[in-house]
Amino acid sequence: MKSIVTKIAATVATSAALSVAIAVDAPKAEAASYNLSWTGDSGFTAEGMFSFDDSFLGGLVTATELDDFMISFLDPAGMELATFDYDFPAPDTSGEFNFNFDSATGNILQLGSFDTSDGFDLGTDFDNGDLGIDFYTSDGDEGFPSVGTIILDNNLTPMGCGAGTNALPSDCETLDIGGELVATQKSVPEPASILGLLTVGALGATSALKKKQASS
Repeated sequence: MKSIVTKIAATVATSAALSVAIAVDAPKAEAASYNLSWTGDSGFTAEGMFSFDDSFLGGLVTATELDDFMISFLDPAGMELATFDYDFPAPDTSGEFNFNFDSATGNILQLGSFDTSDGFDLGTDFDNGDLGIDFYTSDGDEGFPSVGTIILDNNLTPMGCGAGTNALPSDCETLDIGGELVATQKSVPEPASILGLLTVGALGATSALKKKQASS
């Protein structure tokens, strides 16, 4: 009986060591993935996600580095207004899509105009005559909020909101302004965490077998 228990203990220890080695040698996930969320001053919301190759972690991630980007807009009652699911490496927006993410700080840049490297523009594509939801940072022009303020518009004509949000034109319905677009990294176990769990499990199994061996 004693020799059998010893063999079982050795087998468990070997399996644990092999599992640890696999965990340590396993390659990192190919994509870094984040959730998106936003709430405007009037209660409209946005939720979505984006991902990119983790080789870009630590730097500025723009549309050219993205693998996937999806965002949905909802009214205060939770009814969906529109969903945009962009195709990459080139989104279907012919240059209207603007997104800049500082992966070192985890912040989406949104202090500048919709067409600059520190702002964003998501939603409709005026160049193609698309109508509907547009989500962008203000450029501070006359009639618009200060630079960087987030605006959610419903464009009723291809010309969009030419006259701004304080004096609403007939071709635009401003739904909400304000708030912050937030990126939250999705929870994925790190290799070190997996290693710790395997080590604890292996030690527990070995201890239990030693107690059984001693009682035999």
